[in-house]
Amino acid sequence: MREFIVNLALKLQGICYIWGGNNPHQGFDCSGFVIWILQVFNSLPSGDWTAEGLRQHFPPTTTPVPGDLMFFGTKTGATHVMMFIGNNLCVGASGGDRTCITEEIAKQKNAMVKIKRCDYRTDLIGYATIGVS
Repeated sequence: MREFIVNLALKLQGICYIWGGNNPHQGFDCSGFVIWILQVFNSLPSGDWTAEGLRQHFPPTTTPVPGDLMFFGTKTGATHVMMFIGNNLCVGASGGDRTCITEEIAKQKNAMVKIKRCDYRTDLIGYATIGVS
């Protein structure tokens, strides 16, 4: 199933980053991207769906495999989430912020679902396994 999860994530490349967005029609923010994919595969936990909420739900791992989640932030909590796809790469909605509320603003900021190197940020706080094979 992980292969299907990663393939779906990759097909979403180019969709605009929209603050609070949680579907491919309106756009995604970082947690909305992960939430939508997990919903498609009936793997979404109940509860807090922020980046930090997702980090608290899924068990941490030091050996991520494609489909696992990567969290960025501070010692006090995650502020950003991406999906690990292997080969030091991740995919997710990035480049935006709370001001990114229209497609026009997203385009100006180059904010969208995209593939990035896992070290594109210096504030990686950990990985979590999504618990599917």
